[in-house]
Amino acid sequence: MGLRVRLYGCERMRREHLVGETMVPFSCLTFDPATTHWLVLEPRSNLTHSDSRSEISSLARSDSTGSTQSMQHGGLPELLLGLAYNGTTGRLATEVIKGSHFRNVAINRAPDTFVKLSLMSSSGQEIARSKTSVRRGQPNPLFKETFVFQVALFQ
Repeated sequence: MGLRVRLYGCERMRREHLVGETMVPFSCLTFDPATTHWLVLEPRSNLTHSDSRSEISSLARSDSTGSTQSMQHGGLPELLLGLAYNGTTGRLATEVIKGSHFRNVAINRAPDTFVKLSLMSSSGQEIARSKTSVRRGQPNPLFKETFVFQVALFQ
């Protein structure tokens, strides 16, 4: 079971294109009271035809104010996520905090972007999904949006 995170760019006429994605398997995480991770997004050109990844990108702890870890990744698009799991209620709170290094070289300005989150079962089926609002023309957008997923114990 895991969380698939996809970053999309918006174009005119409501067309959207996948910028990058990453998969965060829950088996690789330790849910302290709350954890914050910088996720390096796999560029669209490196994704397989099935558009899904099963391995985890390098997860580095960081605070929500700065991006000292982002310098290690050579300017690849990154997202800062906060995850908090409540075992009593079975709820996973996922906060999309901010992004960095979003750019569109073709039009020489920052793209309009949004994030799609998908809760995935261990068999790869999508259980639930959510989407942030669009951030227009920001290379380092601040999202600050929280989504709650119900995660049953047997999943």
